[in-house]
Amino acid sequence: MAAWYLVPKFLETPSYKVVEKDGDIEVRYYESMLLQSVKVSGDQYRALRLGFRPLVNYIGAKAREGEKISMTAPVMQSSSDTDDAWVVSFSMPSKYSKKTLPEPNNKQVYSEEIKPTKAAVIRFSGKTDKDGYFYFISRDDDVIIMAGYRIGPFEVEAALSTNPAVNECAVIAAPDNIRGEVIEAFVVLKPNYLPSEELTKLLIPQQRIKYV
Repeated sequence: MAAWYLVPKFLETPSYKVVEKDGDIEVRYYESMLLQSVKVSGDQYRALRLGFRPLVNYIGAKAREGEKISMTAPVMQSSSDTDDAWVVSFSMPSKYSKKTLPEPNNKQVYSEEIKPTKAAVIRFSGKTDKDGYFYFISRDDDVIIMAGYRIGPFEVEAALSTNPAVNECAVIAAPDNIRGEVIEAFVVLKPNYLPSEELTKLLIPQQRIKYV
């Protein structure tokens, strides 16, 4: 299973222990994980984009009844064992069990439990082929480094998408003389919502928003 996008410190992550380390590679023992997943056909990048939205709608209670679920990290993507498809997954907060998770209305979204397992972990940019071979492209710099903090753009997009005013959004890094980089969000508002300073402060305070 490949996990993409680094994790801001304020997001819950699956519980694990580092049992061995060799340079940049860590061998981790993960506790059991409860995932909400979507299976998507197509190439890897397209599948990640298509699978991400139904999961964001699920945790944001946009496609079901009940409470919102806090965003966790990382977003996970793995190739399907049975066909030419990809599985995109969010790990669920530890307070939930399979019985207590809200029921999704979208039939694409399903629950699965991962048994405790060991995994060798390294962060990188690359891809895998159908035989499971990894092709290294570069170190994983698909993060925003702001004042020393490493922030995953997808996690920020997920948080923004839970606001009822937001229809679509995309987050990038913008240069900043003091902090190195800052978050810059491009936001498409839903009908009946207009850009305002109050909305900007509510969505992402002390960062940059461009309404498109």
